[in-house]
Order: sequence, then structure tokens, then C-alpha cells
Amino acid sequence: CFRDVLGNNLKFPEEIVGTYHSSCIVDNGRLGSNNNLIVTIMGKNASGRHISEVGNYGDKREHYASKYVLEHAPPNDPEACIRSLEEFDVRWTMLHLGQEKGKHLDRAVRALILEKRRQEKECNHEKTNRPIRALEIGSYIGYSAIRIGRILAAEADAGSTLLSVEQNEDNAGYAKVHVDHAGLKETVMVLHSKIEECFDDNNNNNEDDNYNGNVDIDIDETINNIGGGEDTIRCCRPYDFVFLDHRKPFYLRDLELLESRGVIDTNVTTVVADNVGPLEHLQFRARAIADGRRKRPCKCVNKACNFLDYVRRNWSCTEVLYGENTKDGISVSRPAYEPQIE
Repeated sequence: CFRDVLGNNLKFPEEIVGTYHSSCIVDNGRLGSNNNLIVTIMGKNASGRHISEVGNYGDKREHYASKYVLEHAPPNDPEACIRSLEEFDVRWTMLHLGQEKGKHLDRAVRALILEKRRQEKECNHEKTNRPIRALEIGSYIGYSAIRIGRILAAEADAGSTLLSVEQNEDNAGYAKVHVDHAGLKETVMVLHSKIEECFDDNNNNNEDDNYNGNVDIDIDETINNIGGGEDTIRCCRPYDFVFLDHRKPFYLRDLELLESRGVIDTNVTTVVADNVGPLEHLQFRARAIADGRRKRPCKCVNKACNFLDYVRRNWSCTEVLYGENTKDGISVSRPAYEPQIE
């Protein structure tokens, strides 16, 4: 009998259960409050599909995480929502980037805000409102959307917004609830869709330089149609900030797609990506090159090394940052400017 941490019975396909028995479910070897192991077996969720494909574990942990946030975080308090999700992650492994890499994400957003203001000062123009337009691919249940949104709401120019796209319907629902609970409804929009179905594939060369909105359509009226082939978002100018946090094998594919549709520009857009280039893997490859066993850096798909190779060649500056307790990194690729932040 397999149970979640609240004691509810769970059913797994036979090929997933394998040789495991006793009253527990296996999930990265962590122990729950009742000494139950709480993880998935061999990277698959309760339905037998790979976690990265489905977008969640399939064992209701996202539901319990949402319940925990609503019970422990006061309304309109983004920091409390973030803390609650981090506290729940200690008990039950979640898919969001977490505190260590979250701080790197915060710094990247703040560096962009400072750079926008520096550019404005250099132009010697009177202060104008220049809102930042950010895009996230892979909302999960809203952790990183809240991190980004709280900074845009508090520190960026008025009207700065984040569009967060999530293809898993359940995840998108939880993310929207958490964003609204954090008081960021006016800053962050969560959209249930696939990224390839969001943006118009016809580039518009007649851009409106004075346009400050996220999209040039009423997104509230068309949100239910996006993904159904009826409406797409036409991107009038590149986004300032894009965060990739979905499936690593698709990072490069989706980056090139967004470039082709005018969403990303190497001269404008800061691109941040989670779960790239495990440090041990990159160090092993570097030693192999130094020893003459390999000729060039890794370009594998599953660790997003092909993505790293691309952004390093096409962006002015790319760095991969790691935390003390994280195996893989978070990459930050910037246009031609130096971040003015500690």
C-alpha cells in the first residue's frame, strides 16, 4: 500500500512500483514527518510518465503545498508566500528552483532594473516611465513568478509585468492562486499554454516605440483561446527579461523559436535558465579537454549544454552560478552591459 504524507492511498503502475513494498512512497529518499519516504521512483510520477514531461509528481504534493501556503502565508505578502513554499520543500521535494538559486534570479532582475535606469540617465532625457516586460516559461506553482513579480512591483517602473506560461493545467491553477494570494495580480499573469502556441509567428517590423504593454491584444479576453488556435500574442518588441525553467532538452529549441518570433533579442533581452550544466559534469569535460581526450565543450541536450554553448556564442556575457547545495546551475546571459549590483 503506497501512501502520501497525509496517509491517502496512492496507486502506481506495476512497472513503477517494481520491488518496493511497505507503506511508503519513494521520492529522492527523503523522509516525511511519519518517517515515510516521499519521492518518485526512477524520475517518474505516479502516472508512470517522466516528471519533466508531465510537470508535476502526480501524487498531490502540489495540492498540499498550495494548502500550506494559504494556511501559513498572510494575504498580500510575497515574502511569506516564498517562505511557505520553501518550508514545504524541506518536507516534500518540489520542482521550483529554491532559495539559493532564487537569490541569483533576484540579482539578475535587479541588475536589469539598474541598467535600464543607467541607460535612461545617459540619454539625458527627462525621466520617463519605462516598464520592464518579463516572460517566464515554466511557472510550476508560482514560486519563481512571485520572486520576479515582487521585485518588478516594488523596484521597477510602474506598469512592469511578468507573463508566466505553464503548460500543465493543474500547475497553472496553483500558480495563479499563489500569485493572487501574494498580492501580485496586477503585476504577474499566469497563462496556461504551450509556449509555441502563445506568440504569433509573423514578425511585425513596424514596431511602436511608445508601446508599453505586454501584448497588443486584450489578453484577458483571449486567454482561454490561446492554445486553441484562435488567438496568439503578437510581440511588438522584444521582452527585457526571459526566464526558462521547464524541460532542459527544449531550452535551445524554445529559445530559437522565441528569437524567430521577435520575443527575444540578443541585444535587448536578459535570458536566465535554471537546471543547466551540472558543475561536476562541466568540470569533468574541462579535464577531458585539457588531457586531450575531448576536443570541445559538451553540447549534450539532456543537461542543456547545447543551450549554454549557444548563449555563450550569441550573448555578450554568460555566467553559470551555483549554490552550495545545488548540483546544477542557473545561467544568466546578458546583452552588452555590466551588472551594477553586488
